[in-house]
Amino acid sequence: MKLSLSVNLSDILTEKKSILENLFSWGSIFDNGFHPGRIFRLVKEISLNGIELVASKNMNERDIERVKKILNEHEISVLSLHQPILTL
Repeated sequence: MKLSLSVNLSDILTEKKSILENLFSWGSIFDNGFHPGRIFRLVKEISLNGIELVASKNMNERDIERVKKILNEHEISVLSLHQPILTL
């Protein structure tokens, strides 16, 4: 069994958050002032195997490359990719 953390693309690329995501993002661990880099260090410290990445509706190739670079810097694996959970 592999353990992972579910992360929205907009939690990694915070400028991608829509107005509605900002209004309704009370369930995210990043909303408490955690920088994604800090969360990724914690993921490694508690020995999670990787993340589940939730794509955004407006994700493009540039975003994918930026996310890949950030995750590679922190040596974080993407175990699964999900479509947006809630489309508004």
